Amino acid sequence: MKYLTLVLILQLSLDAAPVWVSHDFMGGPKCVSSGPISHYQAPGFESEKHKLKTAGVMVAREFFRDKATCQACYSCPNYSREILFEIDTKHTAAADKAGYRKAANPPGTEELQTYEEGKKFKPKPDVPVEE
Repeated sequence: MKYLTLVLILQLSLDAAPVWVSHDFMGGPKCVSSGPISHYQAPGFESEKHKLKTAGVMVAREFFRDKATCQACYSCPNYSREILFEIDTKHTAAADKAGYRKAANPPGTEELQTYEEGKKFKPKPDVPVEE
């Protein structure tokens, strides 16, 4: 009986384990078939969260990485961004249908900490800096 209870607890904890899923976005002049060169904006979290929510996937945390692009000749993309979401493992199939695959390189603890600290509002000091 104790063994069966332990197996059930382990199974429940494995089912509830979080996993990071990601999708790469790229856009810019190279992606325009006609007309003037457009300045693209990379997609944000809200529209992408909506896609996952519509698929029945609840997002625990979000993260993004902007990747380097070349701006020398205006024929390369203006942006390249990887958007990542932390979800329950049981929702990976639904996330896959929404275009999000299991992340090959999920964000590390230090990366997440830096990202979270960057979201906090830091007001400028109201006292002049003494030199």
